[in-house]
Parts: sequence; structure tokens; C-alpha cells
Amino acid sequence: AAMSNRYPRLSLNAGASLRSNNFNNLIEKTAWSVAANMLAPIFYGGRLQAIVDQSMAVKQQLAMSYNLVILQAITDIENALQREEIQKQRLKLFRNQLKLAEITAERVQFQYYNGSGNYLDVLTAIGEKQQLQRSIISEKLLLLQHRVSLYRAIAGGIYNQNEVNNEN
Repeated sequence: AAMSNRYPRLSLNAGASLRSNNFNNLIEKTAWSVAANMLAPIFYGGRLQAIVDQSMAVKQQLAMSYNLVILQAITDIENALQREEIQKQRLKLFRNQLKLAEITAERVQFQYYNGSGNYLDVLTAIGEKQQLQRSIISEKLLLLQHRVSLYRAIAGGIYNQNEVNNEN
């Protein structure tokens, strides 16, 4: 719209011909109207160009703002994916440790049953195994939390209605 305002406008008014008393008066009014419409962009050219420049700057600002939002969304998704992958690796390590702790507990119990070990070693092995099981549960919880943050990053600001009501 700002760019179209820079160009001359021609408009014909059929109602003017019915009200005019003579043909010369009609031609004179039309000529002045056409001349005014054609010369107005020349006289207001600087102001009209400034309006065009302003509207283009606003358009560029909105485009940059949109690009920034898109970039932030991509960054959030990348970070959430990376946190989830790291958490999966941690969970795998804890599961490997649990397998080793189970093997150790079985061997220590076997030694105790055969009379070559003491019961304190059995209790320690069972305690370590249980601690690793609790750690795996905690790591699974963290993995689920990272997955929720990934889904929120993908959703891009779509919130549950209850969350919106609770924040207010």
C-alpha cells in the first residue's frame, strides 16, 4: 500500500458531469483534478518514500524476529535431543554396572554358601546391587523428563490449558 501511494492516481467521477453547467467548466475541473493527482506524488515524494522505507523496515524487523524464533526453536530441539541421548548412554552404563553387580553378588553368595567367604561381603554386594537399581530408576525418571522437554520444544509454545490456568 505504501508503495502504491507513491504513484499517481487517476479517478473518473461520473457524478461530476451531471452537476456541471457547461462543458468547459467540466473539462477545467477534470484537468485540475488530474494535474493535482499526477503532481501530488512529486511534491510528497520524499515523505512517500520515507513511508515506503518505514514499511519495508518493519517488514524486515518482523522477518528477523520470526527467524530468531525459528532459530531458538531449533536450538531448543537440538539441546533436548542431545540431553536425551546423553541420558540414554548414562542409563546404559548403569544397566551394565547392574549386570556386573548381580554377577558379583551371585559369586559372593556362592563363596559364602561354600564356606570360603563372609556374610558382610554378601550384604555389601546386595547393597550395591540395590543402590544401582535405585539409580537406574532415577535415571529413567530423568530420561522421561528430558523427553517431555523435547516434546515441549517440538510443540513450540503449545501449553496445556491447566498449565496456563495454574500460572495465572
